[in-house]
Amino acid sequence: MTPLARRVVVLGCAALLTAVAALWLVPGGDEASGGAGDSSPTAFPTVRPTLPPGGYRLADGPDGADMAVPTDWSPRLRGATYVHEARDFGSFVEVGRTSGLMSNIETARAFSRAVGSVWSGYVEKSITQVGEGSKAAAEVDFEYDTSDGTRRRGLYRVFTAPNATTYEVQAAGPSVDWPRQRAVMDTLLSTFYVPSSSPSPSP
Repeated sequence: MTPLARRVVVLGCAALLTAVAALWLVPGGDEASGGAGDSSPTAFPTVRPTLPPGGYRLADGPDGADMAVPTDWSPRLRGATYVHEARDFGSFVEVGRTSGLMSNIETARAFSRAVGSVWSGYVEKSITQVGEGSKAAAEVDFEYDTSDGTRRRGLYRVFTAPNATTYEVQAAGPSVDWPRQRAVMDTLLSTFYVPSSSPSPSP
């Protein structure tokens, strides 16, 4: 499978996840509750961000969202998915909406099972619930083989934003670059602002 085909599976699988949800809504015991020591952001900005951290710039996201991405990454819109990728195409971040028909932790499990069936050498390192309550976010930490034989490590996060919409983000790159993927994900989430008059729940 080509790198592009592998990536299309990621955020293009929302319809598939919905269709087969009934098969996957089984307690998995593979998630751990986020708590002390979890470095991931647990709250969204309440005002539009203006100054991204050094090395990042503000970019457009779904539903008019603002979010910070690495300065030298190029934007590309694939359908309703916002893609930003490095010049060598080895690292990227993708952001899009998902159906929200399942809980976030169930969506994360379904994502892992779906991509694990098509990505060579796929390893699910962990599935983690981030935050508390019915709208708590969920994150998958994973690795897989690319077509050139190198390992890629990524993070997949599904979360419910203050506008009550559920989004999914993937940040991935060469395994040897870890933990940059963590920094890219956390920076994007900490600056993810979508216009809304709704109260701001934890992501």
